[in-house]
Amino acid sequence: MLVFDPGDGDGRIRHRRFEVGGMTLGGWRLGRFIPPAILLLTLGLLAGLLGVGQIEAGLKPLTLIVTLVLFAVGLIAGWAYLTDRKKVETALALSEQRLRLALDAANQGWFDVDLRSGKVTISPEYARIIGYDPDGFEADVPNWLAHIHPEDRDGATAVFRACIENGGPGTTEFRRQTRSGDWKWIHSIGKIVEWDADHRATRMIGVHTDITERKQAELALKKSEERSRLAQEAAHVGVWEWDIVNKRNYWSPEARKLYGATDDEVPSNEGWRRRVNPEDVPLIDAAWNALREQKEFEVELRLILDSGETRWLLTKGSAEYDASGNVSKLIGVNLDITERKKTEEYISNTNSMLVEQAKHLKNVNAELEQFAYVASHDLRQPLRMVTSYLTLISKQLNSQLSEEQQEYIEFAVNGARRMDALILGLLEYSRCGRQTESFRSVSLADIVAESLLNLNTTVTEAGAKISVAEGLPKIRGDKAELCRLFQNLIGNAIKYQRPDKKPEIEIGFGEKGDRWVVWVQDNGIGIPEGQRERAFRIFQRLVPKGSYEGTGIGLAICKKIVEHHGGRIWIEDATGGGSIFLMELPNTAPV
Repeated sequence: MLVFDPGDGDGRIRHRRFEVGGMTLGGWRLGRFIPPAILLLTLGLLAGLLGVGQIEAGLKPLTLIVTLVLFAVGLIAGWAYLTDRKKVETALALSEQRLRLALDAANQGWFDVDLRSGKVTISPEYARIIGYDPDGFEADVPNWLAHIHPEDRDGATAVFRACIENGGPGTTEFRRQTRSGDWKWIHSIGKIVEWDADHRATRMIGVHTDITERKQAELALKKSEERSRLAQEAAHVGVWEWDIVNKRNYWSPEARKLYGATDDEVPSNEGWRRRVNPEDVPLIDAAWNALREQKEFEVELRLILDSGETRWLLTKGSAEYDASGNVSKLIGVNLDITERKKTEEYISNTNSMLVEQAKHLKNVNAELEQFAYVASHDLRQPLRMVTSYLTLISKQLNSQLSEEQQEYIEFAVNGARRMDALILGLLEYSRCGRQTESFRSVSLADIVAESLLNLNTTVTEAGAKISVAEGLPKIRGDKAELCRLFQNLIGNAIKYQRPDKKPEIEIGFGEKGDRWVVWVQDNGIGIPEGQRERAFRIFQRLVPKGSYEGTGIGLAICKKIVEHHGGRIWIEDATGGGSIFLMELPNTAPV
């Protein structure tokens, strides 16, 4: 019970008896209607407002109840306000939670700058973006500027100052160093929200967004576009697009160069078509018909530039179609093939010249054949007559001729015979390499065997020892020429032998990729390294005249035969003295 006694003189309310849970006032049990906390507050306020009297069961019930009800209603309204405030706080907490989830999902964080102190408050999300623990992270404006990339600092500072001056919003992008030392791209938006009495900015708030992935993608795209541009420039490839529906054209920078277009020329189909050589316009019409049949097109045509230059282009493209099947857009590339066309023209002209030369060579070969016939009959016949008559004179006048005269006749006979041998050698040399249609698969083992059979008398007289490797390969070639080749090499190996040794000759082979290496090795006098190239020249003799017989044509014929079969021949030193003649021949000789 609350008691107020004015007679006490101190004006205080004394508590005599108080029950929160169900206090009886005038026979009314108010605890049923009024929450305890509000009831307590109501009674306190009521006791303070009463000037005199005592609140107890014996007072006027109606007046007291009305008074209590009025106070209770007011306090219930206050209770409702507090309840609504709690709901608002709960809603705000939920909203803040959702905001944080959204910021996390968007890689964003907010910042709040006190421009008077320079202190910066940031959201936990932004602290985590730059690699810091949100609980222990503190920042200020100087620290923020210090961690911006040097290349971006001036630009970010300028935007920050401009935002302070004009209130913003200010937007910038910069690289911010993280705690680990890496760099992250940040998109920043800030705005002034508070000013002082002199209208000086005092507070800025804003949002930082982590755009590192976007920047990396943009950088990769930029590099890709740059590589594409450089590739187009290097390859002289231009990209074009014709939007028929919207009547828009696009020419890439390289396409403009190919067309000889100026920078201010608006791309258009008419501008491109007017440059096409009139003779090639039907090709464009044919390509358009192909597009209507939903086929890709590829056309080679000539452009006549404003400078008068003619440029060849390879145009390739495809089309997009609308729902009705009509062409709505063309996309394609142009490739500068001017140099290729020039090369083709050069090759064509060269081929024409080669055809003419081939005809000329055919005529020359026919003349050589005629010369061979003349040489074998008309030139050799007088030589045979000279030899025969000189021999006859020598026999019939033998007793009448002095020894010196006999020697003169012998010189003349030998000279005629050497002349005949030279003519035969020249005939053989001229015939080498003139025929390729006779090439067929031949066994080198059979070739060597036939060559040795032809040289049987020479081999026997010289007492030569010849070893031939088993399994000599088969190649494509001319049998007669290959026989001459091995006969010459084996014959030379026997001829150019040391006087104190019997000839020892080895014929072997090996494989080198798609080629065979065949050799003829002897133990003869050898050939000095400096003279080995000369050995294959016609009429070149590397030994003193008279020491060994020969015309100087044999090795030249060998070289010509090997080259006719698509190979090469060279000389190396043999172990223990002598020479090795090596021939590299393809598995399949040219046909």
